[in-house]
Amino acid sequence: MSGAALRGEAIVRRHGGLVAVDHVDLDVDHGSVLGVVGPNGAGKSTLLDCLAGTQPVDGGRVLLGDRDITRLDADQRSRLGLVRTFQRSSVFGSLTVAENLRVGAENRRRRGLVRGVLGLPDPAAAEASFVVTDVLRQLGLRPLADRPASALPTGTLRLVELGRALCSRPRVLLLDEPASGLDEAETDQLRDQLLALRDRGLALVVVEHDLELVRELAGSLLVMARGQAIATGPPADVLTRPEVRLAVTGATT
Repeated sequence: MSGAALRGEAIVRRHGGLVAVDHVDLDVDHGSVLGVVGPNGAGKSTLLDCLAGTQPVDGGRVLLGDRDITRLDADQRSRLGLVRTFQRSSVFGSLTVAENLRVGAENRRRRGLVRGVLGLPDPAAAEASFVVTDVLRQLGLRPLADRPASALPTGTLRLVELGRALCSRPRVLLLDEPASGLDEAETDQLRDQLLALRDRGLALVVVEHDLELVRELAGSLLVMARGQAIATGPPADVLTRPEVRLAVTGATT
């Protein structure tokens, strides 16, 4: 599969008199990773909200493949294959790992949820079980399938959250600070999983403060400051620019 999986064109988002995202363009292809970096308050998470549909845009367009999804809500975008995770873990602690993943698989097929509420047989339930089993295998979570999420460390919870997103079978995955709270070994494990997803053709947009992780993951970077895109391009090029170093790390040399 080739061509742009996700495109943002001149995206604008205002909060009252504040322009949180100011005419930002982005483009991510199938089987590639776009890293989004910048200081706190740069508008990175708001940009993800605009792409995912959790916040409306005040200007510009969002396209999933060739389809204009600008006016679709987050649920509609998710069912088309555009899925996002959040900075704070949203894993259900009272559920097992497998049950958390099944939430993602069930959300993917809304009619299955309705049948379950009504007590009707659901012929697609076997498909959801297969998806959960497959994702547990992909992420190395099968030994933990029956463990309650509340008993797991932060790094494993991040993988569970990623697994739940994958159970919706996304075409594009938006990740907001996925390495937050992880130690070095957990970050390495996350990096390997994300690279494997990229190699299977998934498009990823990753907002992250860990610049070393971004260097290892992303083929291209979008650097934001004050709601604007101040630089784009390969990490090795972009991260050496003085204006980027100043914006991202505060360093002048």
